[in-house]
Amino acid sequence: MKNLFKIIALASIVLIYSCGGSDDEGPTVIPTPNFTQDRQVVEPGDIVTFTNTSTDGETFSWNFGDNTTAVATQNASHTFNSVGTFTVTLTVTSSSGDVATSTSTVLVGNRFTVALAVTAISFVNDNNEAWDPDGSGPELLFGFFPVGQDIFNPFQLGDDFTSNDLPRSGTIDTPSQVMLTDANWNFVYIDNDEPFTDANVSDFMASFTINPVTIASEIDYQTGEGQFEFQADGYGFIIAFDIR
Repeated sequence: MKNLFKIIALASIVLIYSCGGSDDEGPTVIPTPNFTQDRQVVEPGDIVTFTNTSTDGETFSWNFGDNTTAVATQNASHTFNSVGTFTVTLTVTSSSGDVATSTSTVLVGNRFTVALAVTAISFVNDNNEAWDPDGSGPELLFGFFPVGQDIFNPFQLGDDFTSNDLPRSGTIDTPSQVMLTDANWNFVYIDNDEPFTDANVSDFMASFTINPVTIASEIDYQTGEGQFEFQADGYGFIIAFDIR
């Protein structure tokens, strides 16, 4: 009986000692950091929203990689104002003080033209006369350039245009892909009669002034591909662009 009492007492001592050790050290919790973002490719001034999907995290810190102040919130939104590729880092700390990080990137770029389409033109001038004296359709050129710029290289779209030739579209060669700026641009239609090297025989069919950055656009913020469309006075065009 005395031996049994000693065994029970010894077990009690061991149990008390084990419980005390757990309270002092605590369990180790390794966090698993992760997050999603609603936009991968944006323009300066755009907001990106980050959604935290981490597990076992107690506190969180976001560094956006653009020399702005980190924020200590579970989820975050951030405005990127400069062009570049930025690494976003989420730091997650668990209840045991263990730390882990997850990263992603945001590309902030400008619009570069990659393709165009002329969708509609007027086949008569302001006097309700055909553009060419013989009644044929115009030798159509289309171009765009910032307001105040005198020299530009329009795109030759074809000769003797009729309604059956529209829409006329095509990709833009890399050397001719221009960066669109946040300013007013002229988008012009030209009837370029022969001889094509003589600008004096060219007639401006129509010209429209728009801002190609602020105009309403369709943009895929995962790929950076986008386009905008314009229609007025019987004329229409579409400009496709990449953000890069």
